[in-house]
Formats: sequence, structure tokens, C-alpha cells
Amino acid sequence: MISEFSLLARKIDQLAEMATTLRGDNARLRRELADISADYAACQEKMSEAQRRVAALLAQLPAPEPDDELEDDMVTKVATNVATKVPTKVSTKVPAIGEAA
Repeated sequence: MISEFSLLARKIDQLAEMATTLRGDNARLRRELADISADYAACQEKMSEAQRRVAALLAQLPAPEPDDELEDDMVTKVATNVATKVPTKVSTKVPAIGEAA
């Protein structure tokens, strides 16, 4: 009977130690979360400010003028690119049954 009480007392002590350890861990994690949340909010604010500044700079840029020479070069490049992908010889002959293609 006394050994059962001793075993129960040891388990209660272990439980109390675990609870104390967990309370400390929980408090530390809450502090870390608060710090990280503050850092995140600061980063979000910096990103928003950077976006506003970039938008303001873009608004100050003049509209691009059409460049005929650039357009001609692009059309030539696209046409060349398409031409290289299209086969030059296309067989229109349909093989007869039993004939090799």
C-alpha cells in the first residue's frame, strides 16, 4: 500500500514538472510568435511602401512610342521562327492498302 502511494507521489511529481516545463515552453513560444508577427507586419509595410513607390515611378514614365523598325524586326523574327517549324515537303500521297508509307 505504501509502495503504491510512493509510486503515485512520483507520478504526480513528474506531472507537475512536465506542467511547469510546458508552461515555460508555451510562454517562450508566445514571445517568439509575437516577435515574428511584429517582423512580418514590418516587412508587409515595407513591401507596401515599395509597391507605392514603384507605382509612382511608373506613373511618371512617358508612354512608349511605337517603333516601326522594332515592329518590322519582330514580324521578321516571328515569320522566320514559324517558317523553320513548318516542314518544307509535305507528302500528299496516301499509301494504298499494304503499301509502305
